[in-house]
Amino acid sequence: MSEGAEPRETQGDPSLFQFTGGLLERSIYVERPADRLLPEALLAGSYCHILAPRQIGKTSLCFRAARALQKDGVRCALVDVTAAGTPSTPEEWYFGLVDEIARRLKLPDPLDAWQRRPGVAPAQRFRDYVRALVEDDPTERRVVVFLDEIEMVRLSPVDVDDFLLILRSFHEERGQSPALRRLSFCLIGVTTPNDLIKNKSVTPFNVSKPIRVDDFTRPEIDALAPGLASLDADPAALLDGVYRWTDGHPYMTMRACFELSRQRRVRRGHEAEAADAVVRALFLDRPLEDTNLNYAARRFEDAKFDREGARLADKVQLYRRVLAQKDPPAHNESAVQMELRICGMVKDVEVAPGKRVLRPRNRIYESALDMDWLRSKGDRRFVSDAVWRWLDSGKNEAALLRGVVLEKALVWAQSNVLSEDEQAFLDASQRHETHVLEAERTRITLEVAAVQTAQCEVQDELTRAREALARATTDRDAAEEARRSLEEQRTALKASVRKTKWWLYTALMGLLLAAVIAAVVVQQTRSQVSKLATEASARAADAISAQHRADDLRREIDNLKPQVAALREKEEELKKKDAELKTKQDEIAQKDEELQKRDADIVAKDEELQKKLKIVASVNAYIARNKDLDDSLKRTEKTLNECRDAKAKLERQVKQQQWATPPTPTTTQRNDPYSP
Repeated sequence: MSEGAEPRETQGDPSLFQFTGGLLERSIYVERPADRLLPEALLAGSYCHILAPRQIGKTSLCFRAARALQKDGVRCALVDVTAAGTPSTPEEWYFGLVDEIARRLKLPDPLDAWQRRPGVAPAQRFRDYVRALVEDDPTERRVVVFLDEIEMVRLSPVDVDDFLLILRSFHEERGQSPALRRLSFCLIGVTTPNDLIKNKSVTPFNVSKPIRVDDFTRPEIDALAPGLASLDADPAALLDGVYRWTDGHPYMTMRACFELSRQRRVRRGHEAEAADAVVRALFLDRPLEDTNLNYAARRFEDAKFDREGARLADKVQLYRRVLAQKDPPAHNESAVQMELRICGMVKDVEVAPGKRVLRPRNRIYESALDMDWLRSKGDRRFVSDAVWRWLDSGKNEAALLRGVVLEKALVWAQSNVLSEDEQAFLDASQRHETHVLEAERTRITLEVAAVQTAQCEVQDELTRAREALARATTDRDAAEEARRSLEEQRTALKASVRKTKWWLYTALMGLLLAAVIAAVVVQQTRSQVSKLATEASARAADAISAQHRADDLRREIDNLKPQVAALREKEEELKKKDAELKTKQDEIAQKDEELQKRDADIVAKDEELQKKLKIVASVNAYIARNKDLDDSLKRTEKTLNECRDAKAKLERQVKQQQWATPPTPTTTQRNDPYSP
């Protein structure tokens, strides 16, 4: 078609795409490996089971397997467990199953044979009837019984464990009765082995071969191209657009192709937009109106499907990891993984030889049941957000709970069933809190010891300072005493000098007086010179004597000069000692101020030490309460386990009562595997 030309109004063939109900002859059927594996296993005499999500093609697979087996001479009975209606007693239920098997195998009416043994338990009569099917068959043809909707046995008035144990007994008795080797069962349903049977040691699923019914691969859905061939578009491109959303989900792929085949205008080159529009209209605009998405969302949070290890918290945590593309490893024995697979929300994908991981089922599930939807389920949990942050951070200690929040979480945990991640998160929070408290207590203890050591050092330094002060005071007193002694010596020396000066002055004055007198006498008594010559000689002798005495005084004065110099030196030394004493007094005053400051610091540190000691006491009390809380938690866990046992016992009693008087389900309930 040339560019810009109007597209031709054409229409595909919607009748080729059947996405509900039994498979019609003209409908397109996409073959998968299971179409080969199932008939081969049943033909070889193996028991098989197909436990998979809703609307994945399990029933159509069994119809085609039965046709293939019948061509090989195998008698096949495709039995819907819900076909017997709503029996109220085990006898009615077992007879309804026997009657359905007889009808499917075109055998005589089993009513007469059933009523001939009224005293035998219904389970035993069912067992004997099935055994007779193969033991009394002269043709010795193989018999295969398909039991569809097997999950509905849980709602029947019979004990599920007993019924499944009967099926297992046929397999175990093959050694005693070779005819039983020609009998095989195939169980089909939307359930997990954990949902059906509690005693895993006697379950038929560990002697049965699981048949994987995977989603379509991209090459496999090329078989749908004929239904889109009449549209004025590239069928391969349309299938590519659908596959990008459905990832081969059988129901979603068929329904999207059905809607595309009804389109009258699909422009070539716009196949992807057309596929996107159809998928959004069918599944994403109102996701919970789709039966598959609605079933997955309801079953995800339904308490009826909670099992040990597969509770709501476990499902929330696992699905969160899947949405976050953490690629958790696939484990076939994991209860929570089996539950999410049965919900149809996830599937295991082989990313490397021998390595399978969980991924979202497809982009439709990933978009409709996304992280926001998941948070609406997880926000009801008290610690779910904290657990998510902890896991997202790679279990970083900074994301753990502490203090009052941790105490509240532990109180909450006593009355709630925890997932493995929640339990690990609370345990890690408790360990971290205890470690932090121990570290804080150790730090405070070390700090108290350091303060005490510093206090001792300050006390020692204070003692040394006081001793230095005492020595300085003693030195000051000694210097003062030396100063007083020097002062007294200086005073005595000054007195001696004054006295010496006085004697010298007196002598000089005497000499001057004598000279004056002599001059006067000489002038007045020249005439008497001769008379007085003798007297003058005597006086001259006295003068000479006085001169000698003056010389002696001068010598004495010269002798006193060193003493005066020594006294001056001592005076200088006293001045220096006075200066040193003042310096020491200033140092002593400064040390007194420092000691006063240290005394104030010691008082402040003593107060801080008292506060920290109070903190240590409160921490010790908290640790003691924490240990009491651990003991209380252990007792509570023990009580919880007892309550769980009592609850399980009560549930069994309630189930027995429900089986004794079951409600009458509507037609919609019988057709919806989710409805109780």
